[in-house]
Amino acid sequence: MGEPLGCAGVPRDLGVAQGRACAAAIRARVGRPSRWRRTPAALARLDRDLWRHHPQIAERIEGLVLGARVSRRALLEALAGEAGMGAGPPRGGLALALAGGPPLVAKLVGDGEAGLVLRRSRPEAGIAALEATLAWLPSALAGVNEAGLAVAVSAAVAPPEPGEPCFAPALVLVQDCLQRFASAEAAVDWCLKRPAGGAAAILAADARGHVLGAALEGSRRAALAPEDGVLVGSGPEPQRAALAKACREAPARDPSALATALAAAAPGALALCLDPTRRRLTLATSDTTPTSHTL
Repeated sequence: MGEPLGCAGVPRDLGVAQGRACAAAIRARVGRPSRWRRTPAALARLDRDLWRHHPQIAERIEGLVLGARVSRRALLEALAGEAGMGAGPPRGGLALALAGGPPLVAKLVGDGEAGLVLRRSRPEAGIAALEATLAWLPSALAGVNEAGLAVAVSAAVAPPEPGEPCFAPALVLVQDCLQRFASAEAAVDWCLKRPAGGAAAILAADARGHVLGAALEGSRRAALAPEDGVLVGSGPEPQRAALAKACREAPARDPSALATALAAAAPGALALCLDPTRRRLTLATSDTTPTSHTL
């Protein structure tokens, strides 16, 4: 994985830059046979709710369409699949955070580095951030901003239900947090109040040492707090326990050591470690040396 791609300007310009840089990966993703299992009405509602509740994400999608020269429907289907709205399981991975010392947020992404890109987002109105996402996604899956806030989302564990008031997936809230806030408390409060569908856990840590999370399941919301110094997002219990153990045993809050320990505990996954104090993102797999990027 090379240097982070640069995206700057208004939301559409941010999307165009990503679409042009990642055009081949985006076309490969949307060119695969669709496993879409929702009705056209559900897809239309997803689009409507993005424009209604998350217009900057909707505009980024417009930019991706223009930059990669693909259809908006194809990108909406890719977003829906990532949010658990398709036939296959979402690939959003598992997120966790460490409290009780220099705070860190970590995230696992399945399937190694397939489709993952790093980007430096510098919005015209908002806070710059170093982010990890997938080539075809408008929102970050994890990132750290220049105000000293790190945020990551665990995989959605359920799609929006037909009766839910919003079909925009919860993972898009990560982008809001990174662009708007400096504190974990403000970010989590935003996630607890904003419209979003499906189920996910969003974890945040800031440079002041605060670590918090939000569990989202349709209209039901709950704040999350660390237990024994570790906060683990949604995911299978055996994996949650194994990763919490790896966190506690990682040497002295070193981001490279933590990323390496998490990658070793989840072979085949890519581990990201976000350091809000240093505004740094570190990546590792079970068979590669960790690499770091600083905002």
